[in-house]
Amino acid sequence: EWNDAMQAVGANDIPGAILKLQAAVAENPKFALAWHNLGILTEYGRKYPEASAAYEKAMEADPKLLVAYAALNRLLVGQQDWAGVLKTSAALIPVDKNRIFPEAYATQAVAHYNLKDLAAAEAAATESLNPKAKRIFPRGEYVLGRILEAKGDTAGAKQHMARYLELAPGVADAAQIQAHIDMMGTPGAPEPEMVVLNR
Repeated sequence: EWNDAMQAVGANDIPGAILKLQAAVAENPKFALAWHNLGILTEYGRKYPEASAAYEKAMEADPKLLVAYAALNRLLVGQQDWAGVLKTSAALIPVDKNRIFPEAYATQAVAHYNLKDLAAAEAAATESLNPKAKRIFPRGEYVLGRILEAKGDTAGAKQHMARYLELAPGVADAAQIQAHIDMMGTPGAPEPEMVVLNR
């Protein structure tokens, strides 16, 4: 079923691939990678509850399958399920001992920000920039800047947002962020959405 599912994906037969993966996990409920791929395909079809459930099954089947945690976390961010983001980030961070997914801290920070806990948000955003991480996550600079802005630290906010644009000059919302930096603290300043992923 797994091989057939991968062939179906290659042929762009997503419904067929889903059926094959469903058969694979029915036969072997501990098949974590099949659950994970089932989550990806159902999320692609915008069946978000089914995707969330599949990612959770993948995590249960293999608690070290980091990509399943990260995928679920990204899905929950997109749905603005901040309690879910905090839960999934809290589960991912201890098992991600090599900090392969520093975005977990940034998503945690955004969740705290939206839940009005700025102290926890700042701590998590700062941790997303920890140099011990295996990969850098430039968007963490922007997240930290927005949190500092909310705390009234305009200078610190501008510094971190500018640093983000230095690290990722080609991001889709670069012009919007630059305008926000330029007008920060003035009446009518733009208030861009706090987007943490997919940039």
